[in-house]
Amino acid sequence: MNQQKLKEQKPDTIYIVKKDTVIVQSKHLEEINGSVIELKEEISTIGKNTEPTFWGAKYDTVFTVAITLFIFIIGILIDRWIKRNQEKKELKELKDYFLNQVDELLNFIGPPFLKGYNKFYQQTININNGIPTTPPKLLTNSFDRILKMESEKLFSSFASDEKVKFNQYFGEIDFLSNLLTDINDYHRIVLQRSESIRNPLSEIDYTYIKLLADFCEFDRNNGRTQHTEFIENKIQHYYDKIAKGRHLMECYKEVVRPIQDYIIANNLMRTHPIGNKIGELGKLYSTKYNHLRMLIMEVRCQYRTFAHKIKQSLDKIEQLK
Repeated sequence: MNQQKLKEQKPDTIYIVKKDTVIVQSKHLEEINGSVIELKEEISTIGKNTEPTFWGAKYDTVFTVAITLFIFIIGILIDRWIKRNQEKKELKELKDYFLNQVDELLNFIGPPFLKGYNKFYQQTININNGIPTTPPKLLTNSFDRILKMESEKLFSSFASDEKVKFNQYFGEIDFLSNLLTDINDYHRIVLQRSESIRNPLSEIDYTYIKLLADFCEFDRNNGRTQHTEFIENKIQHYYDKIAKGRHLMECYKEVVRPIQDYIIANNLMRTHPIGNKIGELGKLYSTKYNHLRMLIMEVRCQYRTFAHKIKQSLDKIEQLK
């Protein structure tokens, strides 16, 4: 196609056709291009003046919020750290107090307490003395005070490998506390049993001596003096050595038993009117005495068992320490 020059209806627009290319020259187009360039420069300028953002927020805002949160979190952590240290201190003080109570039990309460029970069954309880009104008493409430300390808080004061010891401590102390209750119940029962035997023995004792005096008086009145010297000597021994104190064993062994043997050996239970009464009362006395003797042996053995259990429990507590 030949080069041509065409004109539009608008005088400021020229179309130039060159081969397959159309070139448009227009004042409006130049103005548009100029406006585009100015807009591009303006956008570029604005872009340079715009501050960077993080998720839509300015960096200085994000920084301020982050610092505030950091300080808040640090404050919470410090507060919890202080409370935790205070709690650890309280737990340590509680554990130390508990262990001090255990030390007091082992060193100042346990030994004299155990000694008292050993003496109780070895020396205190016998036929002459009978059974005391009460067993050895603890003039302290250590067991109750320690048992009342058992709690989750005290439990948490022990390390993981010590928590088994915690249960063992209270197991042994609870055992001792319950044992004392059982001992008191047992003692009340055997005391009643003892009194039910000793009181009749005291009455028999008085009646028996009176019968011996009647025996001697009867023989003298009837000219029978061959047995009076032996009987009178026993009566005299009773008033000199036995009547003034609690000598039940001596009364049986040195008065009642010898006279019973004498009466039987001389057949006085059959040939003497008062000798028969002495013999019958003597048998009753011997029966009561032997019942009391067996009861005393039972109580002493039982208290020896109690003392052994107390020692075992105290030894276990000592081993836990």
